[in-house]
Amino acid sequence: MVEKIDDRSKWPKIILLIASLTLVAGVCLWAISVVGLPETVRKKEFDKTRVGDLQRIHWAIDRYIEDKGELPSGLEELVLEKNILQDPETGDSYGYAVVNSKTYELSANFAFERIEDRYYSRDRETDWSHPAGLHHFSFAAKEK
Repeated sequence: MVEKIDDRSKWPKIILLIASLTLVAGVCLWAISVVGLPETVRKKEFDKTRVGDLQRIHWAIDRYIEDKGELPSGLEELVLEKNILQDPETGDSYGYAVVNSKTYELSANFAFERIEDRYYSRDRETDWSHPAGLHHFSFAAKEK
């Protein structure tokens, strides 16, 4: 004689499976909302590196002015590691322009906006906030 299997005994297993999958999906969505998508996180790290590079270039320009008494005509005159002068994502050179004998600009292309990113050096405050896209930071040349 063939025994009939009761289909009701499968329902708790099916419900447990659905609940488990829902929980896993929820945890994944929560993690993405907190940490961000991998591509977004990667681009934000590039933006942080850009700001760090521009800060080091800014300090190198200050040292150059202390030594030579004038602004450098180009970034290649600075004593820096070559990779600091280039965008970490694209490999393009950062922008540098002498506006006049006392003012210069550094520029980079950012993926995201960054607000209220202030850096305090020993003698002045620098605001590294920037919008998404190309942004020019303007600086007064350090007095010798």
